[in-house]
Amino acid sequence: MNFDVVIIGGGVAGISAALQISQEGYSYALIEKSFFLGGKSLQLCCKASDRCNKCGACTADHKIREIFKESYNSFFMGSFVNRAEERDGNFILNVKRMPSGILSENCTKCGKCVEVCPVEGKAVNFPPFSSFPQIPFIDKEKCLRSFGNECSKCADACKYAAIDYSQKEEETEINAKTVVIAVGLEHFDPSQKSSYHYGIFKNIISGQELEEKIRKEGVIVRPSDGEHPSSIAFIQCAGSRDPKNANPYCSQICCLFAMRSSLHIKEDLPDTRIKIFYMDLQADCKEEMEIVERCKKSIEFERSMPGVIVEKEDGRIGLTYESLEKGKNIEEDFDLVVLSTGIAPSSSNREIAELFGLEIDEAGFIKKLSPIDKTRTKNEKIFIAGGCEGPKNAVSSIMQGIAAGRNAVTAIKRENKVA
Repeated sequence: MNFDVVIIGGGVAGISAALQISQEGYSYALIEKSFFLGGKSLQLCCKASDRCNKCGACTADHKIREIFKESYNSFFMGSFVNRAEERDGNFILNVKRMPSGILSENCTKCGKCVEVCPVEGKAVNFPPFSSFPQIPFIDKEKCLRSFGNECSKCADACKYAAIDYSQKEEETEINAKTVVIAVGLEHFDPSQKSSYHYGIFKNIISGQELEEKIRKEGVIVRPSDGEHPSSIAFIQCAGSRDPKNANPYCSQICCLFAMRSSLHIKEDLPDTRIKIFYMDLQADCKEEMEIVERCKKSIEFERSMPGVIVEKEDGRIGLTYESLEKGKNIEEDFDLVVLSTGIAPSSSNREIAELFGLEIDEAGFIKKLSPIDKTRTKNEKIFIAGGCEGPKNAVSSIMQGIAAGRNAVTAIKRENKVA
């Protein structure tokens, strides 16, 4: 199969690159390891308060909706690059496609297969509601059939013969003139740092859990009892700026995440007390500084990081920190603690870099050629975008995806002129 550009990664950066390439009249193949598009942006919630706080969640959703209109033949879902080589000015990729267990042409999206699945957490499920395509898939790692069980409840419940256990892995050869790599990012797992007691104390959650709860349920409640919290603490730099236990760099998104989330929560729960514990506030432009000033009217800021975290008998979380203003240690209790988890490089970065002969920087991100144009790599026909290049928010990922798509097309045009 021949395409002008191959894009690896179907998150918001890869989607933005695809839309840009299509807009310029060139063809693309979009390869995504999941069975749906959207990536980490699907976890984002709108953080509007009395006004739009420009968090980028709706912009990311809009990009995903735009890709709905593109040709489905350009998408390779549940797929990954198995081998890659550059030959005679073109890239030849061997792409392995994993079986979804669903015949999309037969599926009516009724959801009966999901209802009857006996596995806790469901082995057959729909993608997140705002992703594309909205077709269920079977998770082989959870499915009882993967463990020798002859369960066929989903197939028995499907009246349209859309369940196909016989599907096998498929390999496809894709030829392309240029490559855009947009394999995304990971979030730091706070359970790796034992002092947070994440996963042990019920009322300590990650920033991603907060986003998911607000996106799905509209309002935040305490995991322990389902009640609205009367006090919330945000602990910044969870997994960032910590060379001893985690990542040494600043993730660049956590401060504004906490502030925008706080404004949003205050809109729904105006009597809830919110306090943000931080090292430094990252706000680089006038717009971001305005958010800081708005937050200071109703939200407390403490330039200190809690050193001791304990769980009280009533489920509240006690935080002990050094107050620089008062010159002593202070303990305060909160109904809920949110860890503003930082960004970590994707586990796919090294594998993709090796496949395409690229380099990894000291932090684990794919190495860019220039700090001026961050899409360029040492190979003039390979471009990078989004979280695989470094920490960034959804809006920056979209912008870099557009730039990478444009540069990939420009490289083709330049080669055609030479030819």
